[in-house]
Amino acid sequence: MKEDRPIRTGHNTFMAEPTIAQPQLLSSASPEMRRSIVSGMRWTFWLSALSVPFSFGTSIILARVAPEVIGTFGLLQIYIAAVSVFFFIGGNAVLIKFIPELDAGGRVSFFLSYFAVNCVALIPWLVAATLWPGGLRYLFGEGHTGPFWIVLLYLSPIYIIYSASLAALKGMLQLKWAQALDRIVTIGSFVIYVLLFVAARQVLVKHYTVVIWGAYLGLVLVVAYSAMLRFLRLNPEFSWSRFHFLLPAGFWRYTLSLQGGSILSFFSGRLDYLLLLYFGGLIMLGKYVALMGLLLPISKVVTFFLDSLLPSLTNTLSRQDFKSSEELAEICVRIVVPASLIMAGLLVFFAHPIVLLLGPKYFGLEQMLWIAAPFAVVQGVGYVTGNILSAVGRPDCDAISRALRIALFLILFFPLWRAYGLLGVVITWGICEVFYHGVNLCFVVAKAPFRYHYLRTYWPSILVLVGLPILATRFTGWLPLPILFCIFLILIFVYLLLARYSIREIRALSHFILPDSRSFPALRSRKA
Repeated sequence: MKEDRPIRTGHNTFMAEPTIAQPQLLSSASPEMRRSIVSGMRWTFWLSALSVPFSFGTSIILARVAPEVIGTFGLLQIYIAAVSVFFFIGGNAVLIKFIPELDAGGRVSFFLSYFAVNCVALIPWLVAATLWPGGLRYLFGEGHTGPFWIVLLYLSPIYIIYSASLAALKGMLQLKWAQALDRIVTIGSFVIYVLLFVAARQVLVKHYTVVIWGAYLGLVLVVAYSAMLRFLRLNPEFSWSRFHFLLPAGFWRYTLSLQGGSILSFFSGRLDYLLLLYFGGLIMLGKYVALMGLLLPISKVVTFFLDSLLPSLTNTLSRQDFKSSEELAEICVRIVVPASLIMAGLLVFFAHPIVLLLGPKYFGLEQMLWIAAPFAVVQGVGYVTGNILSAVGRPDCDAISRALRIALFLILFFPLWRAYGLLGVVITWGICEVFYHGVNLCFVVAKAPFRYHYLRTYWPSILVLVGLPILATRFTGWLPLPILFCIFLILIFVYLLLARYSIREIRALSHFILPDSRSFPALRSRKA
């Protein structure tokens, strides 16, 4: 078949234009669409995998300096979430949805028009912060209301253009470029922190606020410039003389619906940070951020595939290709669930040495890690249903789920916080993640225009999620670590059997991760 012949690309042969070797997956999509989707998934996976050690290392380095330093890094996460929700109307999903529906001449006009809308909407927030700087304490905590924090809000368009330009590349299925540029921020931040930690630790100790914010905003500006250049090169038909204000049909309905969900998403996803900062202080927030940082590999494994799932779904849905959309969702969940279970197991069984990396100020976090890791798996898999609802144009359903999650969090937080302290916050967060994912799952089954296959993948995972903390609490310190690890491998093997993974399916799924051997010129010539 013509489709099975290697495709010459000249550059980036590693994963650039893969050959589809498994026709039973994405069989209804066009060859060009399949090549773009599979290539994007591969690049997303490997570039994300490359960034995991750097993200993990950043959390460890900042935590070793002091809890207030990692707490400031948590403030940065709150800032990013606040800008992406309140100042970036609609968020990345707007560009990822509408870019595939526009021709080459309209993409740049829409991008610039959308950015202008966001800049205009930002003005009232900046005026309010300037006239009432004391209100910033509700976002950044007590003592963070001076000119420095007001300037940060004035610099928020830097983050908006950075996020929007990467989203535009994803909407054009330029996932390789979007992921590669995005990783510059993660790797660059790690390099800066390591150099200061080794060569000038006192600078990091005394001026950590300026270092953390300066490094992030500087790297984001570089990435935004590079992404915009790439986006303009991909749309050579655009000329500034032909620019016109363009917002596609259905823009406001979709964007405002998504914005409502985004606001709820901010409080849903960062309510634990805000309440801990207010009731526990910066040091307590730092310990919680350190714990969440240890769970980062689980969420990273999930985002390996989710960063390619949403733009791939919007492209197949825009072509009314519901069969490919159904297969994409199933492929994603069949990869994500076992991968996140494996990462959770590694974190649970190696919790003690991992916590030792943080330093003596964090002793005792390993018990919380045993409890939090299974909930982190649920949180990660829950991102899949949220992305599906955004792709099918039903962000209102996700907004309802998040509103219910916020209500449940507020009900549980205060009694559990008073009774168990930081452990109570972890338990509250975990219960709310399970609840949120369950509600969203019901919406996807009811509202998606394609069938979402989840049951055979989900139910056996309960055995592993319940078994991990039991093994850790009952047998850690009693059984040798190799024996515990063997028990965990048996759990994973039993999961794969119960979830009905076959050797053929595993080989087919690996096609979306492993590089195609025919992409290597040396291997091609050897086969010939």
